[in-house]
Order: sequence, then structure tokens, then C-alpha cells
Amino acid sequence: MLFQQIVNGISVGSMYALLAVGFSLVYNILGIANFSHGAMIALGAFFSYWIARYLAVPVPVAILASIAFTGLSSALVELVTLRILRKRGQGSLYFFIASLTVFNLVTAVLVYISRGNIVSYPRAFLSGTFTIGNLYIPWIDAGMLLISIVCLAVLSYVMFKTRFGLAVRAASFSIKAAQLMGMDIDAIIQGVFFVSGTLAGVTGALLGVKYAVYPYIGNFVYMALFACVVGGLGNLTGAVLGGLLIGLLETLVSAYISSAISPALTFAFLVVILLLRPQGLAGRATEEKI
Repeated sequence: MLFQQIVNGISVGSMYALLAVGFSLVYNILGIANFSHGAMIALGAFFSYWIARYLAVPVPVAILASIAFTGLSSALVELVTLRILRKRGQGSLYFFIASLTVFNLVTAVLVYISRGNIVSYPRAFLSGTFTIGNLYIPWIDAGMLLISIVCLAVLSYVMFKTRFGLAVRAASFSIKAAQLMGMDIDAIIQGVFFVSGTLAGVTGALLGVKYAVYPYIGNFVYMALFACVVGGLGNLTGAVLGGLLIGLLETLVSAYISSAISPALTFAFLVVILLLRPQGLAGRATEEKI
């Protein structure tokens, strides 16, 4: 039973890890908590659902289309809101308010369009279970874990083996120094938002498949924030670790204590981390970037 819950926790935690990495990417380069990430999660869930239902395409195709849509949407948010604030030299508080406003605006629009209803995909995707010894593993959980591993591997390649990744790492160290070296900071930041949006899109779609599609599914962005704080803000490896730990904690508490108390214990765990190790478990303190 314990191993069964650990497998479930790792599966859910892998989704939190993807969200946290996308959240951490933006923080790493701009030093802001980008809550428009939650809007991309919700758009990813709804867009893939709409395509699967109304265009009658296979769910994997709908998810791929949703990933592209949320990536472009995230880049658009950066272009029409955050970039304008950045060009005007506004402080971090204004970025936070703007991103939170985008999140609430998209959520409100989705509530209106869906009339607050909870819906499920029109056809099964990765349904059923398979067994390994005494473990019964849902295909959707295995699929979520595998997809998250692939996404993280691709992201790792992009960040450490491409010119774009080198530019992102340079800009995250010092935007001013990167500008002095002739880098196009606007293009780098927009690329980061695009990558962040694609990670939010795939996670939103998969969470919609596992649970359901509803307007407030974007609230999973708070799990991304918690994972980043637990692992260490600005640390991508720490974001993955934080996501897995929170997924395990949430699953084990729900299984052995109560699902009602699970959020409270997650908050308590976060408070303990902040008190005992404010730089996160990865052990790397971050500096304000702007």
C-alpha cells in the first residue's frame, strides 16, 4: 500500500515539478513571481478539451495543439503587459500585480464561458491500469511521469546545449551584462515565457485528463510556487525536487490521514522550510534580479 501511494505521489509530483520549473525559469531571469503561469495552466486544460470535443481529434493531438497555444499565449502576455512595465522601469510589485491580474482575468473568462461547470474529456486517454508485482499503476499516472521526464530532458538539452540556453543562463546571471555583450534581452525573455507557457500547457492538459477540466484548475500555480520555495527559488533542480516532495506529501497525507487536512499540512511544511532553510532545500540563496 505504501509503495502504491509513493508511485502515485511521484506521478503527481512530476507534474508539480514541470510547473515549478516553468515558474522558476521566469523568476530566474526577471526575479518575479509570474502568476500568469496559472492562466496558461487553465488555458492548456480548456484548449485541449475544446479541440478534443468539438473538432473530434485524438486527445494526444489536442494536447500538442494546446502546448503550442499556451506557449504563444504566454509570450503574448509578456509582450503586451510585462514588457511595457519593464521598459518603464517599474518595480517587482507591479510585475506581480500585472501577472496576478492576467491570471484572475483568464479565470473569470473561463468561468463565464464554461458557466462554472466541471467537464471531462469526451474519450478515454491512457485509461486503465497495469500491474508490476503487487502494484496497480494507472496508465495516466505512468504517462504523466514519462511525459514529465521527456519534457525535463528536452529542457535540460535546450538550457545546456543550445545558444538560446546559454543566453538564458547569461541573462539570469546579469541582464545588464548580457545587454552589454550585445544580446537581445527582449527576445530572450520572450523565449523564456514561451518555454514556460508550453510547460504550463502540457501540465494543465494532463491534469485535466487525470482529474477534470474546470475554471479554477489554474490554482495549481500555487503548487508551483510552493515547490520553488521548498527547492530554492531560482534553482531549476530544486524546483524539480520541491515538486516531487510536495506531490509525495500531498498523496501520503490524503491516503493515510485525510484529504481535507492535506492542504493545511502542505502549508505547514512550507512554513517549516521558510523558518529552517529559507534558501530552500537546494541550498542556494538567490539575489534580486531587478
